[in-house]
Amino acid sequence: MNPAFNWDGNRGRSPIEQDSQLAGHSVAEAGLYQTSAVTVLGVRHVDGEITLIPSPERVLRSGETIICIGPPASIRRVESVTDLQPVIRRSRAVR
Repeated sequence: MNPAFNWDGNRGRSPIEQDSQLAGHSVAEAGLYQTSAVTVLGVRHVDGEITLIPSPERVLRSGETIICIGPPASIRRVESVTDLQPVIRRSRAVR
């Protein structure tokens, strides 16, 4: 590891609020890398447990917190957005 690499500002957290558009969508559907150039390192569950390196299929739930890493400007953008939008929307079957 490069000792000159500064982790400060390169990592961040984004809570998934009760009414977040990301709740119920997978990590892949959230598309944080595609839209913000950040990588999801983990998800903090409501009970405080952390899942590191969640699978792309891992569904995000309200009350959880996304832990991510990326360029400082991208981290600030993700942390400041109050309602992140998924990049892939599931089609809903009509019954």
